[in-house]
Amino acid sequence: MNSNLVTILNEIGAEIVEKYKQELMNQDKVVTGKLYNSIDYKLEISRDSIKLIFVAEDYYINVEDGRQAGSKMPPISKIREWCQFKGILDKNAYIIARSISLKGIRAIPSLEEIRNINNYTELIRRAIEKDYVGI
Repeated sequence: MNSNLVTILNEIGAEIVEKYKQELMNQDKVVTGKLYNSIDYKLEISRDSIKLIFVAEDYYINVEDGRQAGSKMPPISKIREWCQFKGILDKNAYIIARSISLKGIRAIPSLEEIRNINNYTELIRRAIEKDYVGI
């Protein structure tokens, strides 16, 4: 059926997960491990489609896109949790959240680029050709 396509999509999914996790580490964005450990992929196969889906904690988008200066403060409870892992006193959580609100957090566009399936178009095209040669 679509065995070459499924195989290549699984390989692409595994590669994206590996590269994404590595980039989080390179950018020093692994503190609690919650986001890092949540990163995965899944394939959804139906009669007329195959989807490669990136899976991660909802806040991965904030890590990728950053946070614009002047935006509302992040939840203090989440900042307190982060402070505990970083060895920062809880009483500083409000100050950190306020600073994030005022100054923002820089984006890491390389993370979004890693997830871009267009990087793999040629591999996908070849797999489809192999699956459907002779049809």
